[in-house]
Amino acid sequence: MSIRNHVAGASVALLFALSAVTAVSTASSATATNGRIAFERCTGTATCQIISVRPDGTSPLQLTTSGFNELPTWSPNGSQIAFVSNRSGSLQIWVMSATGAGAHRITTPGWNFDPAWSPNGKKLAFVSTRTGSQQIFVLSFSGGPVTQLTWRGVNESPTWSPDGTKIAFESNRTGSDQIYTMPASRGTVKSLTAVGANEEPAWSPNGSLILFVSNRTGDHHLFTVPATGGTNIRLTSGNFDDDQPAWSPDGTKIVFTSSRSGSDAIWTIGTTSKATVQLTKNSNVDDVAPSWGVHA
Repeated sequence: MSIRNHVAGASVALLFALSAVTAVSTASSATATNGRIAFERCTGTATCQIISVRPDGTSPLQLTTSGFNELPTWSPNGSQIAFVSNRSGSLQIWVMSATGAGAHRITTPGWNFDPAWSPNGKKLAFVSTRTGSQQIFVLSFSGGPVTQLTWRGVNESPTWSPDGTKIAFESNRTGSDQIYTMPASRGTVKSLTAVGANEEPAWSPNGSLILFVSNRTGDHHLFTVPATGGTNIRLTSGNFDDDQPAWSPDGTKIVFTSSRSGSDAIWTIGTTSKATVQLTKNSNVDDVAPSWGVHA
């Protein structure tokens, strides 16, 4: 999966090695301006740390210091970050504060990755190999059994609808990676894409669109599709890969990973203006897997 070979898709490879648009919100832009973007900075395939910056790329803060850490995702209130780390010997999901303090593991057994907070912050969807293949599960922070949501194919990248009733995800259940939605409580799966390989869905803050990555034009680029299905709209183009998109909390921008500057870096694009801005510029490292939170 393009750049994700370096992260979650490559997480699985690393695990085996270790074991052997249009604007979509009328909300004020203050949330996006005052938030922070967390991402992983990698100096090799096995050395990645979580960094956070302001939306203009300033005030960097390193949140992890050892091991392999990837796929940060902000809690809805911006107070915590879920991420994936091998610090316990295998890739598991951990949670830390927005400043990097108090990191603790929340998953076992199997390999667990691709964390996604529910909109109310009370649950976490994630991918696990605990049943022998990559399936999507949900855990509740209040306790109780972990719920399995998928059984077919290889499944990745869960993302919740803003009302918490549905989950979008990618799956190869029909032979190639496509984007699907399903009820968060299990139920009928609906396909949203059919052309090329499609991955890494991200539900818009107002619930109307699902952002995703597709290779249907040769390179990997950003597209949107209505959450109920319909026409796929292309957002980016060029002879490079754009990957791993996430919405700003107010829906006015999208943050993503791109190789357009020669190395993997963090960029933003305006959903109305389509103006792109490069946030990180480090030729000796790869900055990937951004997540935009409301933390000030």
